[in-house]
Parts: sequence; C-alpha cells; structure tokens
Amino acid sequence: NFRYMLSPHSPRRAVWNVVTMFLLIYIAILLPYRLSFEDEATGFMAYFEMFIDLFFMVDIIINFRTGYLETGLSGTKEIVDPRKVARTYLRGWFCIDLLSSIPLSVVEVFMPQLDDSLRAIKFLRFYKLTR
Repeated sequence: NFRYMLSPHSPRRAVWNVVTMFLLIYIAILLPYRLSFEDEATGFMAYFEMFIDLFFMVDIIINFRTGYLETGLSGTKEIVDPRKVARTYLRGWFCIDLLSSIPLSVVEVFMPQLDDSLRAIKFLRFYKLTR
C-alpha cells in the first residue's frame, strides 16, 4: 500500500475527471473566441479563468499521485507505485500538461515582448480531451 496514491477508479478521481471535462469544454468554447477577438476576461470571469489555470496546475500534482492500468500477458493490473507512476507520467502527458498550464498572464508580466500567438499554447489543453 502506497500512501496518498489515488486509484484511477476511485470516486474522487472520477469527480476530478468530470470537473476537468467541464473546464475543458469551457476552454474549447471560449479560448478560440478570446484569441480571435483579443477579448480579455474581466471581473468574475477573470478570476474564474485564473482558477482554471490553478486547477490545471493542481491537475499535474494529481496526475503524479494517480495510479494507472497496465496491460500485460497476465491481464490488467493497477499500478500505484509512485516511482512507476511518475516515470510513466513524465514520459507521457507531463510536457503537454505543463506547457498548457502556464498562466500566460504571469509570463507576459516577465516577458512583455512575447507575441500574442503565444496564447495558442493554451490549445494544448485540447489534447487532454483525447485521454
């Protein structure tokens, strides 16, 4: 038994996945609009979109702590060894998750010369829909 590891079938992980899906749908609808019309979120929506950025940063941590299913000759087994989970995540979705989770508002503060096309990196979140 490994402490603080989630089963990929746990109810908590299922709820997390549902929330993730709703946020991805929101992004799928609003991100192209915001990029096309250079429309920045204001008021409550600005805070909500900051929450989304934070959520996806926490999602990286959750992914490091969630087991996965491995199929072999002897069938399918659940892997919850933190080292194996981390290794698999780092070799798989980690780079996409990390790049798509960077809050661009923070990057723009430190690097204001960046072109608006950098915002397109947020489209990497759409790859999460294929999981």
